[in-house]
Amino acid sequence: MTKKTHVTIHRKDYTAPVYWVNTVEMGFDLDPAATRVATRITLQRNSASPSKDVELLGDGAKLVALRMNGNFFTQCEAEGFRKITWFPDRPDVMAKYTVMLRGDKKIYPVLLSNGNLIEQGDLP
Repeated sequence: MTKKTHVTIHRKDYTAPVYWVNTVEMGFDLDPAATRVATRITLQRNSASPSKDVELLGDGAKLVALRMNGNFFTQCEAEGFRKITWFPDRPDVMAKYTVMLRGDKKIYPVLLSNGNLIEQGDLP
């Protein structure tokens, strides 16, 4: 997140955003002394952008809190698995995988992995 004052963006300097905005949900708690606005924005990373930074601009509003979704995602396309673990990461290695996901149920109430569900339950 970047905090900036008025910035003029000229057409010649335009670049596509790092994240596309898919949906915007807004809620207003109206009060003459202190109206509060809650906004939920769903973003999708622009794969053509070399940057990964999220940039949000605001003007004249006080930021009370910023929360980002705590989900973890990985995409193991060709040659991507080596970023997760050591492996002979080649397209002709056709291994059978068994994956276990563990996380705090209060923070991550839903855990998903590709494949067939073998077992699920709570751990101490």
